[in-house]
Amino acid sequence: MRRLNLVSVIVAAAVAASASSFALAQAPGPTSGPGSVQPQAAPAPAGEVRVVRPRDVTILSGSRFRVGNERYQVFGVRAPRPRGGQCVYERLRGRQSRAALRRILSRGEIRIAPTGSLNALGDRLARVTVDGQSVARRLINARAAVIRRPGQNFNPWCLSLRRPPA
Repeated sequence: MRRLNLVSVIVAAAVAASASSFALAQAPGPTSGPGSVQPQAAPAPAGEVRVVRPRDVTILSGSRFRVGNERYQVFGVRAPRPRGGQCVYERLRGRQSRAALRRILSRGEIRIAPTGSLNALGDRLARVTVDGQSVARRLINARAAVIRRPGQNFNPWCLSLRRPPA
């Protein structure tokens, strides 16, 4: 009984805290100047195409980038990891892949079409184009990424971890 009361107190406190933060978010306030809170753009739904400028994009890795608070991964490719790589060669190729994505996305108008799926890190998978050309295809042509195939769980960059496909 005592445990149940403790749980109900914690839940009630959480509900009260979220209600007060909701009220603060809805309260009218200054719209400009120091200390003002600017409204954030709502994340794009799965079928809606988002158009952004290159300067609004922050590159995270060879296939991942951020626009504002939204993180995206280029759909259909697997790129080496620049930081969490399993071997030195993967980390080196990851830095090269990140630079390639930075170059590709800096070329023109970026169109992001979310697929509606999330990756393991919580990034939204999206088909991305720059001036009408697929970013996934350009990464593959630049040898900065490989095609992501279902069930492909081996590491193509680390020789000691590579298993040939059956």
